[in-house]
Amino acid sequence: MKKMVLVFCLSIFTIAFGQDLVSITFQVDMANEDVSADGVHIAGSFQGWSPSATSLSDTVGDGVYSVSVDLTPGDTVEYKYINGNAWGGDEFQGGSNRSLVVPDVDTVLPAYCFNSLHLCSEASITFQVDMNLETVSANGVHIAGSMQGWDPAATSLSDEDADGKYSVTLVLTAGDTVEYKYINGNAWGDDETAFGGNRSLVVPDVDTVLPAYCFNSLEVCDYEAEGVWVTFRVDMSYEIINEEDGVHIAGSFQGWDPAATTLADEDGDMVFELMYDVLEPAGTTIEYKFVNGNAWGADEANNRSLVVPSEDTVLTVVCFDSADPCPAPPDSVVVTFVVNMQNEEVSANGVHIAGSMQ
Repeated sequence: MKKMVLVFCLSIFTIAFGQDLVSITFQVDMANEDVSADGVHIAGSFQGWSPSATSLSDTVGDGVYSVSVDLTPGDTVEYKYINGNAWGGDEFQGGSNRSLVVPDVDTVLPAYCFNSLHLCSEASITFQVDMNLETVSANGVHIAGSMQGWDPAATSLSDEDADGKYSVTLVLTAGDTVEYKYINGNAWGDDETAFGGNRSLVVPDVDTVLPAYCFNSLEVCDYEAEGVWVTFRVDMSYEIINEEDGVHIAGSFQGWDPAATTLADEDGDMVFELMYDVLEPAGTTIEYKFVNGNAWGADEANNRSLVVPSEDTVLTVVCFDSADPCPAPPDSVVVTFVVNMQNEEVSANGVHIAGSMQ
């Protein structure tokens, strides 16, 4: 009887105290970051969310920082990396944490890029296609390409905001050349054929949203307005215009893409315009800003807002980076003309300028 009690006690001890921990190696690639003098840290639910308690090290000097932590299999832990040792240096500020269900074996996690859910050698590419001129198949819209084995049914696109534009985001290796085409359905025979070949992309090294070209076309769709036509206008008279990249608008109604939507100055009066089919319901508020170029950093300081009208509307011309029209130019200005004569033998008669202004 004593032996049976002893065996029973040992069984209870094993159940209560005998579960083995596993070693989880957390890694983060800091190749795209200026690493803080305070080092790289991890904070998470498994260590009290302290931004300074758990440091990572780069033992081989390849920019990948790591630390191994013993955790309980089956637990769900949340965490994020810190470039430094204090909040404010953490990734995904205002966003979600990383999450892990602890496996039951020792595991080395992938070395994803800081502030990213993929490797530093990869980029998230959002593919888009405009299906407004098509009757969309009951089998949905798909993409097939070299990046996914040319399977016409494997990779579906979705239209989350019901604007007729379908999209999917894929993580691809920067520098790779991929070919692809869209499928109105999920089988060959439903694929694009109009332009004679596949679409092609050299994968950029930054996350990118591709233009939403029309299905079976290499251009944007030309269709009747389903919302209201709003004409946006901005006066660039007081700006040095980025002639190479042009003037653009980015806003909530087009995915905040600073390069996708170009304005034009057809009559050379320095007022750039765009008539856009706004699909948001009348009465809702959209935000936008003008961009002197095609990238963030060349945009206006503040967002503009517009309550979507119920009928086609031409907006008042505003000055770039201002809520008001541009002021009238002065009657005259003082311009200093400068020429460097260091490489010339200056005439005894001096240096002069001649022009239409004199």
